[in-house]
Amino acid sequence: MNDVCDRISEALSLPGVAIFQYDLRHRTSPVFFGSHVYQTQEVAHLRSEFFSGQVWQDSGAYKVAARAPVGAVMTEAALMGLDDAAELPPNSFRERLLQATGARARTVTKLNSVGPFLDCVITNDALEPAVASPAFRAWAPNLVPLLALAMEGQRVVTSLADGYAALKTLFDRLNIGVAFMAPDDHVLLANPTFRAMAAEGDCVTLSGERLECADIDDARALAAALNGALRGDLPANRTVLILRRRSGGLPMIARVVPVKDGDLGHAHMAMLVLIDPEEDTHVTARGLDAFHLLTPAELEVCDLIVKGFRTDEVAELRQTKLQTTRSQIKDAMAKLMCDTRLDMLRLALATSPNLIRQESEPHLQAKVQ
Repeated sequence: MNDVCDRISEALSLPGVAIFQYDLRHRTSPVFFGSHVYQTQEVAHLRSEFFSGQVWQDSGAYKVAARAPVGAVMTEAALMGLDDAAELPPNSFRERLLQATGARARTVTKLNSVGPFLDCVITNDALEPAVASPAFRAWAPNLVPLLALAMEGQRVVTSLADGYAALKTLFDRLNIGVAFMAPDDHVLLANPTFRAMAAEGDCVTLSGERLECADIDDARALAAALNGALRGDLPANRTVLILRRRSGGLPMIARVVPVKDGDLGHAHMAMLVLIDPEEDTHVTARGLDAFHLLTPAELEVCDLIVKGFRTDEVAELRQTKLQTTRSQIKDAMAKLMCDTRLDMLRLALATSPNLIRQESEPHLQAKVQ
């Protein structure tokens, strides 16, 4: 956009041209583009004043411009509600800016307004203050729509960039491993938690961005699930897998989700979610309490079940009889309408309250290093 300002300035023989967004509430300019003269050190200092909201003397003029119709080309006198022949009131910022740009007057042209923001063009004219450049007036009907679209496009791009940054931050802070997989089992994108799990090498590893499992049978099952997700024929009961560890510890839980293209109607990659039951913050059944169906004992049993403990291990940990534990599991599954433990796990994952890592948790960085 700075180049656009330069071209307008050269084509119309204007000392300077600036295109910017003005915040009427805070008297600042969050978006600013200018021709070469606005990039000089002398004018840069004046721009910093403008950005910081110190230019209170111009704020009234921009409020007038905001009320004007789109495409209006306004002289400084018109912006101040004065007759063309009237003398302009003192304005130290204006005087310094005109001196720095070699101009005699300024003209403001409204491009559009969005809420409290005003998009406009300032042209530094070599003519008297009461006269707007005839050349710019002649070009305004053609220039204004194009420049307005350019500023709108700038806002859209900025919003998309901000949205992507926020999404990427959330992705990186997930307390579960997430990776996007290509059809050839290659990892296209993975968050730090996923890479930390792979770096440990106990369950899955990454070899040249290709995912490998510690257990050969698990590798086949995962490959079948990923291929099924990409083809679009993955059965619902095959989306959750158990991946065994080399160390013999609690197996990791894997979830395969197809990522569909809205236009093509089929998946072009798959999302793989890895959850480590040995990390208490990763998987929990505490969210099941929101249904108000389970007794405290049943909720405790479910929490251990979704973490991967066997029935006899649950009984031993809770110091209860094996038959009592079996009854509690059966009753809990009936209340939750779960046919299998994997069904219970899916429900627990859907209601898990603690899948986002706090900023202060340094353990992942340590693992990766």
